[in-house]
Amino acid sequence: MVTVRYSASLKLDANQRIKVELSGPHDSIKETFAPIQGALELPSKGWRPVWSFPMERLREVEAAMKGMQGLALNVDPLPQVVHKVLTTAARQPDDSARYDRLQEVVLGPDETLDDRMMPFQREGVKFGLARGGRVLVGDEMGLGKTVQACALLWCYRDEWPALIVAPSSLRRAGEGGPVGESEALTWAAALYDWLRVTEDRVACILTGADVKRSLARQFDALIISYDLFAKCADELTAARKFKVVVLDEAHLIKNTKAKRTKAALPVLHAARRTILLTGTPTLSRPAELLPQLQGLLPGARISKREYAERYCEPTKWDDMAGSKNTDELHHLVGRIMVRRKKNEVLQQLPPKRRHKGRWAWGGLAV
Repeated sequence: MVTVRYSASLKLDANQRIKVELSGPHDSIKETFAPIQGALELPSKGWRPVWSFPMERLREVEAAMKGMQGLALNVDPLPQVVHKVLTTAARQPDDSARYDRLQEVVLGPDETLDDRMMPFQREGVKFGLARGGRVLVGDEMGLGKTVQACALLWCYRDEWPALIVAPSSLRRAGEGGPVGESEALTWAAALYDWLRVTEDRVACILTGADVKRSLARQFDALIISYDLFAKCADELTAARKFKVVVLDEAHLIKNTKAKRTKAALPVLHAARRTILLTGTPTLSRPAELLPQLQGLLPGARISKREYAERYCEPTKWDDMAGSKNTDELHHLVGRIMVRRKKNEVLQQLPPKRRHKGRWAWGGLAV
């Protein structure tokens, strides 16, 4: 049999699929690619066949290209960082079956947590479960990232206690900061409003003096600020092994050299479930996304150097400056991030309403 030699290139497309373009036609191409689950034959570019596959089929596609009858391919592969992220993400367990647990949370007469959520919020929870609870929720402010995080927390209720790290202004709204995006005034209140987790089951560390006292008791969730967490992360993790971790305003770990980032990454790596929340995912500044990707996908072992070479424009003074290949990065991040804008879900939002309330935490009214 005569062996034909062609070239083939792999790219990540806008639909978060793997696109394979070959330099010429051959009978074995369709015979090999068509049986792969989710394969799509796209319109050819002249004589060049083009196929598309789900990202989860990357390894299968790569193996298929090596075994084509009568055809030898010189393959231009995906960039290493893309390959590592996709293959690691594909290994995450699909926990979609856990979604039914939301029916256990009764919030009112004939109303469960699932009932109270808006459709796009349910989709966000399902997105996170399908990725094994390692997800970046990047919805715009006001779309209920907190409720989605609470729902995900409940789906992993058997792995509590949970660790929740939040900015100081969100942790203690009574000190004049913003109250976050749920109707609750604090994360502790949100846990009660959405999950009916009572005050006695929440450890809220407000000062360094609270650490030992909080760790000495039993709790379902521990809430701490980024600043305090950076100081006492070792003490916390030595006392408790947190399998479920939430980082609110996760863009605050954007600096790889910052103490909070260095404290957070080992905890995220050790956790089974990592839920990152941010209303401002910095897709235009690739350097600021790196710690979040590293935290969500530790198995990918994304190095600063390979990431910078692919997505940054290093200068003499800053090896993580600028940006390039941003479309590819957006497609890649879409594998682990769900992001909706208000104008995309406007029809699902209730009429705007304002509500003032007071909530007491251990004698402190907020």
